[in-house]
Amino acid sequence: MTENLMVLKEETHQQNEIDEKQQFEKPQEITTDEKPTLTKKTSSNEREKPYTCEQCGKSFSQKQSFKSHMRIHSGERPYTCQQCGKSFRHARNLAEHMRIHTGERPFSCKQCRKSFSKKPHLIAHMRVHTREKPYTCEQCGTSLGKKEDLYIHMRIHTGEKLYTCTECGKSFPHKSSLKHHMISHTGKKPFKCA
Repeated sequence: MTENLMVLKEETHQQNEIDEKQQFEKPQEITTDEKPTLTKKTSSNEREKPYTCEQCGKSFSQKQSFKSHMRIHSGERPYTCQQCGKSFRHARNLAEHMRIHTGERPFSCKQCRKSFSKKPHLIAHMRVHTREKPYTCEQCGTSLGKKEDLYIHMRIHTGEKLYTCTECGKSFPHKSSLKHHMISHTGKKPFKCA
């Protein structure tokens, strides 16, 4: 386990070094015949990309990025969690996953101090405070704060019912609807009269 963590740290460190080098790399100078002193800065999109994936045509400027991309097609997942056995294509994904086991939550909301293991989860949470609802249903115009909530909402329009009762076979679009239905099979009353 220690050896795998060392490899993981080294690969994450190498990827960070590549990212930092690219960020501060001097732009490539291109001279033209018209004005010999004129130079043109090239963006990362214009850089030479000698590594091309034969399966999808995507090109890369770095060999390491190309090798990493190829795992999408091969299905290779060389980074495995020693605690639960889950595998990942990239060292950084394993490092992020390890927060589940360590309980580390480095991303904190400055308004309510709630913390998260992943930055996208913090960003989604912030919409609770801003009341931003960027995901809109094209069919009825309902706006929602999370992409997942939009997918769940769309079941109203598609009629998709993913949750099926094991007792009677009746299906429901939402997990909460199935839970409520299951009470009918137990005979229990969920609420008491006061």
